[in-house]
Amino acid sequence: MLVDKDKDCSLDKKMCDARRGRRVLGRCLKGLGVLLWGVLPAYADPLSINLQHQLDAIRSMSADFTQTTLAKKRRPLHATGRMVLSKPGRLLWQLNKPQEQMVLADGRHVWIYDRALEQVTVKKQRPGMGGVAGLFLTGYQRSVAQYFHIEERSNGKNNEFSLHAKSSKAGIQNVQLRFVGPQLVFLELVDQLGQKTEIHFDHIHMNQSVSPRVFQFRPPKGVDVIQQ
Repeated sequence: MLVDKDKDCSLDKKMCDARRGRRVLGRCLKGLGVLLWGVLPAYADPLSINLQHQLDAIRSMSADFTQTTLAKKRRPLHATGRMVLSKPGRLLWQLNKPQEQMVLADGRHVWIYDRALEQVTVKKQRPGMGGVAGLFLTGYQRSVAQYFHIEERSNGKNNEFSLHAKSSKAGIQNVQLRFVGPQLVFLELVDQLGQKTEIHFDHIHMNQSVSPRVFQFRPPKGVDVIQQ
């Protein structure tokens, strides 16, 4: 992954935004993967079970999203895009504006494509990725409750869950989810450095058939391909 060098960036503003946006993209997907693929053990507490019931109801999901990232001493970073999920372990997360960036998990590999940087990174999709990242795009027998303390607030059809990391070393420290009925409409992530990312989902479609072609990717000609 690229290292943050905003204060010593010799590239133009557009390229710097692309780098920052890519790091944000990675953090968001780690948090989203935890929430959409975690599986609870039999000894889970009632709050964990309530959250898991909401997540289990999402077998597939497609939606548009708007994303805002807030960090100290930096201007807000706004983005829009489209996501498609099909359990287990297949996800397309496409940023369209202001920079075109994509993460795609096809069940075997995770592809990260940055058009501005003309770069594709590919890594094997496996359960041994470790910690929160290990839940990212796996679908294996792991537990949200294993990594987070969970609180719940309900108001009619609206359910809101707050997750707080048990480890101070976790990359994602706090997660907030808001459901309206069965639909996930809002996700907030706070990372270890205090950076907050808010994601609002719109035009949501749940549990509809998703073509396998959605999760197929071939690197464009001429781009650098880095294998990890």
